[in-house]
Amino acid sequence: ALSGNQDNGSMRQLGSTLRDWVVISGGDGGDVAVDALQAAESGAAISYASSQFLGGFSRREYSAANAALTLSFPELIGTDGSTGPEGQFVTPIASNRIVGNRLVIGGSDGLYESFDSGDTVARIADGLRARSPLGANSIAYGAEGNADVLYVAGCNGSCTEGNDDGLFVRTALGAALVLSRANVGQQEALAVTVDRGNPAQAFALLFDPMLPGVLLRTTNTGASWEDITGDLPASTVDLHSLRHIETPAGDALVVGTNTGVYIAAESQGYRSWTRLGEGLPKALVSDLDYDPVRNLLIAGTMGRGSHKLSLPRLKANPGWSGVWYDPAFDGQGFQFDVIPESETLVVAWYTHTPDALPRTRSNLTWFTGAGVLANGVANVSLVRSRGTFDAPTNFLEQAGNLRVRFVDCRHAVLEYDLNVGGNILQGSTSLQRLSSDAVCESYRTLGDAAITTLAPPAAANRFQYGMTGTWYNPVTDGQGMLLEYYPQEQLLLAGWYTYDFTDTSPQGAQPPLWMTALGPVNGNSATLQVTLTRGGGFVAPTPVTSTNIGTLTINATDCTHVTASYSLTIDGQLRTGQFPMQRLTSSALCRQPLAAP
Repeated sequence: ALSGNQDNGSMRQLGSTLRDWVVISGGDGGDVAVDALQAAESGAAISYASSQFLGGFSRREYSAANAALTLSFPELIGTDGSTGPEGQFVTPIASNRIVGNRLVIGGSDGLYESFDSGDTVARIADGLRARSPLGANSIAYGAEGNADVLYVAGCNGSCTEGNDDGLFVRTALGAALVLSRANVGQQEALAVTVDRGNPAQAFALLFDPMLPGVLLRTTNTGASWEDITGDLPASTVDLHSLRHIETPAGDALVVGTNTGVYIAAESQGYRSWTRLGEGLPKALVSDLDYDPVRNLLIAGTMGRGSHKLSLPRLKANPGWSGVWYDPAFDGQGFQFDVIPESETLVVAWYTHTPDALPRTRSNLTWFTGAGVLANGVANVSLVRSRGTFDAPTNFLEQAGNLRVRFVDCRHAVLEYDLNVGGNILQGSTSLQRLSSDAVCESYRTLGDAAITTLAPPAAANRFQYGMTGTWYNPVTDGQGMLLEYYPQEQLLLAGWYTYDFTDTSPQGAQPPLWMTALGPVNGNSATLQVTLTRGGGFVAPTPVTSTNIGTLTINATDCTHVTASYSLTIDGQLRTGQFPMQRLTSSALCRQPLAAP
């Protein structure tokens, strides 16, 4: 950690687990900033510090092991030949959250921007003064999709006189900082923070002598602001700092006050506030920061030191189970099966044969695997299979790894590193949920109780949400289905992972074949229309053709046993049959049927 301290200079913590700090510069410590982006490949970070009135402005580089590497004193030379910013007593400094080397500095004579770590600066708002009371973060700079977006809580003059003070917004490089919301009455815009994942969403904290404080939110880059103070306790008479954070449990807003730190979740509209943790001294929380890697919140207080709090870890959400895809790549995707009690993610990746591999009749392939799901992230080891349709023969080969990170109930990010037949395939993709959400959002707020909000089955052999999961026939190991039941629509979806009975290689094994099937549920039976998708490319926007090739009927015995009957015609070859299936993954989400009247 790094801090600026009144009368005690700027200080640096010697290690994340140590209580030892070292003074790196004297005087009254000013605002500090850290840029972890420009040297991210090596794990190094760049820090900025100064004393009162921006004196001794310094740039230091530290290694991943926290060893000091370089020290320099940027001259802040104005690009027009001027002397650069005139400092405030505490001069606000903000590093860009998306692009390294970029800074915004809030001088007493205007706002300045640097693209070279402070060596040179350009004045971007003449006379606009970013607020600087006790370290409040009055500048929010950069977000995904718009590294140039800039929010400022600032003043032209006294901050209360006239109509030219308040919240300012810049939407593009070179555009003017426009007054988005003027201060009203005795209110003063004090601090701002931007959603790192959405440049149009930002939050502001207002000082109001008649109220404990006011919190605002914009979702349209400052075109309008709404009050989200909500149920924040009236005892919090001094709101001073705020930060939007992206935690494994979902996005949230944290606010530092004189009575502790409070948090409000995105899932509750950022309006329902809860006090975080215990043991924080009764002191003004003047600054907040968040470490997403360690899920750690850091609070800086006025005169009582810095404190850290591990935020609650994210439980495995069964509602992440379902079909996910990247809209850019049609006719392929993923089925996920989340087992919450063991925090496990089962993955079935249905796609098309990579170009480097031999062509097959259907040109389809699938990968399966499982991995531990922790804080919304799973690292999964994948296998690729060949075998024989509805027969006990199968051959498995290691295929590589993938990493899945669930952003929320509708979005996930996936990275893959495959070795298929000696061919290295690497990449990443952004996924969206394709199937409907039965419990994901409610599980975020209700936890395990979310399952009880779904209607229990009328009888043991009726379909229910708890039947969503991975199914197989032990006699024909190495193939099976992922079933997903949609209780509101009363539909059953099946991803069938098996082998192409129309295509036999010289070794006698059949290449992978995947089919999708969807249909209505009637009592304990569901008749699904089976679709075969062909023609696509591996993680490529290649057109596909989808053909109905027959029917699949699933009859339920109970929540752990079903029977599958099929009639399929592929390339003129008819195949019919029937086989039992049982759950491969846990049945903990199954509910007992309604008691007889």
